[in-house]
Amino acid sequence: MNFDAIAKYFESTGGEAFLPEKHSSCLHICAFLERPQDVQFPSLKAHYQQARSAIGPDDLFALLAWLNPHIEEMSVPQILALLRLSRWDPTTLMRVFPPLARQVRSVVAERNDLRSAVLLTWANHFPINPSDNILAFYCGVLLLELHFFEEAASMFTHSRELLGLSATSSYNLGLCCLGLSRSSEALSFMVEASQLDPAFEPARRMRSKLEDEQLAK
Repeated sequence: MNFDAIAKYFESTGGEAFLPEKHSSCLHICAFLERPQDVQFPSLKAHYQQARSAIGPDDLFALLAWLNPHIEEMSVPQILALLRLSRWDPTTLMRVFPPLARQVRSVVAERNDLRSAVLLTWANHFPINPSDNILAFYCGVLLLELHFFEEAASMFTHSRELLGLSATSSYNLGLCCLGLSRSSEALSFMVEASQLDPAFEPARRMRSKLEDEQLAK
């Protein structure tokens, strides 16, 4: 793409072009302004310059490429720092999900910070490929482990809408209902999970336990 030629076109018609000064290897962010004669947009220029000088997608890709061999070793505070640096980028959360999922159950001090990180990242969800929709399930898993059951259930519901029914999403919805003291709904989800995948042992065990509890009442 010849951005200089596009810039010259806008400038020749009285507009303005904002081109990046720093070198980017993958992604160039430009802005082109068509405007009435003698009308200025100083705020737009200032915002573009601020965005241009800050960390951008190309910088994030370079950082993640360097971090890639070490991501499995990252601690929760380091993962949170990376998510903040990425401005709550969904791709970044999906990349750090495995080490985060292993550690999230023991999180205490960062519990609310992680909740905010998950919700802020989900707000930026803009899938390019169908596989990007796995983010809803990942967010649900993290929120469930943090015991934010209502928000976790919402994420698993999104996951079912985006990816279809699955034994794991039904099972996790059942766990959310248990956390909210809704045992009848939990049993329904465990039955559903068992029917979707009869070999899914966690759902079978929980279904049996809940059925025994109902019989004992």
